[in-house]
Amino acid sequence: MPTSANVLTHDHYAREDLEEAEKGQEGNLLSPEPQKLEDVPEKSEKEDSGEQAEKVLEGEVKEAPKAEGTTEGEPKVEELQKRWTRPKRPTSILKTKLLVNDVVKFIEEMKQKITQEDGDVRVIPDPSACRFQLPIDMTTLEGLTPLMYVSKHCQPAQTRRKIYVSKYREFCEGKSISTILVSEVLILYEKLYQDTAILDGILSLRRLLDLDLNLELDENTFVVVSCLMERILAKTKGTVSYEKAKRNVFEVTDFCSLNGKLHGVNVSPQLRSLLEYIR
Repeated sequence: MPTSANVLTHDHYAREDLEEAEKGQEGNLLSPEPQKLEDVPEKSEKEDSGEQAEKVLEGEVKEAPKAEGTTEGEPKVEELQKRWTRPKRPTSILKTKLLVNDVVKFIEEMKQKITQEDGDVRVIPDPSACRFQLPIDMTTLEGLTPLMYVSKHCQPAQTRRKIYVSKYREFCEGKSISTILVSEVLILYEKLYQDTAILDGILSLRRLLDLDLNLELDENTFVVVSCLMERILAKTKGTVSYEKAKRNVFEVTDFCSLNGKLHGVNVSPQLRSLLEYIR
């Protein structure tokens, strides 16, 4: 049987346990500890789980998501990116030289084409293509031949001069000569003018300028002679068309009252006849 001492000791320990339990309940009521949600991981746990999910073991390849309507046996098709791509530049000096050669070849072909088109140019007779002048001192005309007069007092337009010079040089190069004879101008004028009265025009030209068939014409002389030839062809087309054509205003002024200006001036009959024809 338990003694009285043992009963007292047991009661003492029971009382102490009861007091400690009461103190613990009071502490929980005063400062309750916050409970952690077991289902919601903390920030560090989320990051760790994300990093672990993205890691791939060495030797393994991550499988790409399969597109709808494809099977495992079909090859994968890479999507083409729709974006502008800069054209490739020549990667070597050889390619650059080839490009330059192509450009040079194209330019030479165009030059040759233009030259051929210029070679087919024909002149339509026009009275305004040149201007014949009279000097202020009419006595300077004394002693001049008709050819000397046109060489000194005929001013062709720049476009006409270029055409006549180019035709003259082309003819000389083809014949390997330096000057043209009067007897050879028929061949050249037939290619130059679109007119059927070339032969009659040359006869009038020889008569007005008193030209010999064996006379040599240099480049400048050929230009002024051709200007007079153009004037002759323009007149032979018809009096009405020639009158309607616009002549140079200064030429019209110079040749106004020609007989009065030549009064008392000793000019040759050939030159007087030429001046009256130009008027």
